[in-house]
Amino acid sequence: MTLEDILLKKLDSTLNPKLENRIIGTFLTLGSLLIGVPSVLAYSAVVSVQNGNTTFTAEISNAPDILMILLGVVFLAVAVYIFIRKQRREDLSRVQKLSTQELKDKATIKLILESFNTHELDVSIDRGHYSQFYAPALHYFYGVEGLAESSSFIIHDKQLLTFFRAFYQSFSAFCSHGFYFRQSSHADLHRFIKPHELGDWNQCEKYENSYLSDVTQFEVDYHNLIEHIKINFPDIDLNETNKVAVADYRYHNKIQN
Repeated sequence: MTLEDILLKKLDSTLNPKLENRIIGTFLTLGSLLIGVPSVLAYSAVVSVQNGNTTFTAEISNAPDILMILLGVVFLAVAVYIFIRKQRREDLSRVQKLSTQELKDKATIKLILESFNTHELDVSIDRGHYSQFYAPALHYFYGVEGLAESSSFIIHDKQLLTFFRAFYQSFSAFCSHGFYFRQSSHADLHRFIKPHELGDWNQCEKYENSYLSDVTQFEVDYHNLIEHIKINFPDIDLNETNKVAVADYRYHNKIQN
């Protein structure tokens, strides 16, 4: 939404207030007038004329109309009552909306967690610090990527969204060094390329340091996300989501139980 749209929306709400706001404003105005005007118009005058020993005194008084003032108090009370009811209804609406968003975020988080196995990512990070790449991590990254790039993907909580974006971006960087790895004797482990294989010792060291830096950043962002989930969604069982992730990995890699 642009600044122009925001200003136009604000102007429209000011010039065309909701019916409930009009009623509150009307009662406040009437109550103020009925209380204030009679008091302002009230006056008292005394005229005294003395002639010798004789004094003539005349007093003219226009006291406030108590009935009008009481009616003004009633109008003000009605306006306050309607305003309080309005605020309570809006607060309840905000709470209900927040609860709905929390439920949706919880469902989204479960989908994210079911796309990777936390134990396997721990192994990937551990191997990464030794300049190795653990192959299953790539499968789990594709699962996370599929969710993150989906047109229907949304996280309402801003802090949670920040943690997830950092995790997704660093996961992508962590998996982006495939060109510099070679198959090792272990089927799931890939070793970093040797200087003689690249033909340039300095470039090889530069590439390896870049990979190690991405491993470290991924470790930080991954743990930040997991810790945030543990604290704010304690009822989500990581063991259960890991089971779903493992089953998916076995299915796609045609691994028999």
